[in-house]
Amino acid sequence: MLILWSFLSGYMFKEIDWLSLYSHFFNQPDSYAPSTPSPRTPPQHTPRGIYSNNSNRIEVKCPSEETAIIIVGFGQSNSANAQGQRYKASSNKIINFHNGKCYKAVDPMLGATGKRGSIWIPVAEKITTDKPIVLVTFGVGGSSISEWLDENTLSNFYQSNRDSFRTAYSDANFVIWIQGESDKNTHPKLYKSQLKTWLNEVSKDFNTARLLITGTSYCNGTGNEKIVSIQKDVAEELDVIYLGNTDKFNNLIDRYDDCHFSAIGVEKVSTLISNHINNIIN
Repeated sequence: MLILWSFLSGYMFKEIDWLSLYSHFFNQPDSYAPSTPSPRTPPQHTPRGIYSNNSNRIEVKCPSEETAIIIVGFGQSNSANAQGQRYKASSNKIINFHNGKCYKAVDPMLGATGKRGSIWIPVAEKITTDKPIVLVTFGVGGSSISEWLDENTLSNFYQSNRDSFRTAYSDANFVIWIQGESDKNTHPKLYKSQLKTWLNEVSKDFNTARLLITGTSYCNGTGNEKIVSIQKDVAEELDVIYLGNTDKFNNLIDRYDDCHFSAIGVEKVSTLISNHINNIIN
């Protein structure tokens, strides 16, 4: 109050300029001056939390696509680095591709969000082949399908990863989409439309790869059977391979936090995925 009185006393014997007084206290420019619109923030290509620290990774030569099995895996957190146990590849034949380079695969996988484990090394370990397996992962925790379709959120991130992949390979053998938890409350009709649009886009980008999706919606105690049913129906409609319902792996031993998979849950999901891949390649 004393400071306010001292300031006002300077105006007692002269005419008060109320606009200057307002500007003094609120530190803002003349409100009568025309404002200049702020420039539009460009879309971000990389969301927060992407793991990219390759300082402790063993770089290896990228195998040619003719001699390798190439798997692109993404979606939301259960396709990223959110699992309860970290894994390390048993040989240099299981490779993590990231930003144009190849590394011996070890969790956290380069390119995806999170710092925990992933399902991808266990999937690769279960594939019966003598070929090297290249894993390309860029899942984003908490992402909805509408965000992957939106250029202001994840569409540009997806395209950036696609373009980086194409610097080394023309196409993948398998593209695996694991997502749905963030859409369990999305209106079924809208979700079905978005899923069809998204899978068609991915299919065009990876036009010789086999596209596989899981039935996924469960997190924090609830799932949505309608969303899982849509995932299965759309897969059949678009000739996409439906891997099965991962929501059924929802016991306490399957998910360490009632959303992301424990080592036991990873074993079940990786077996589900690898069995389908083995049936195709063998």
